[in-house]
Amino acid sequence: MKAGTPIMSNTGELLAVERDKPAHGIVLIPDLDLIKDPASLGFTVIKEFMEETGGFLHLLDISELLRIVQAAEMIARRSADMSPMMAFDYYLMERAKKSVSAGTLCIEVLLRFADG
Repeated sequence: MKAGTPIMSNTGELLAVERDKPAHGIVLIPDLDLIKDPASLGFTVIKEFMEETGGFLHLLDISELLRIVQAAEMIARRSADMSPMMAFDYYLMERAKKSVSAGTLCIEVLLRFADG
């Protein structure tokens, strides 16, 4: 994205993409339990990815991706100004902060609202 590579729809239409915003690099795996050495996917990997791309790296399994989509929908429903996609981006950024504080990409996050 940073290099200006064209991004197209499945019909070949050129898509306008905000290239100045941090991007999310998502690695989707079948199950987080398959990671043999979670420590190898720690702070150094996170830091290097952020320095090289300016974006956020996420390691997700299918159930974690589903939880993030559901959380984004709940966040968007509670907001008058936030679309589901904006909420998805927000939740991924908050999850990235948790990864940094945990020192690993191998985390699961659960959304809870304080008001119920």
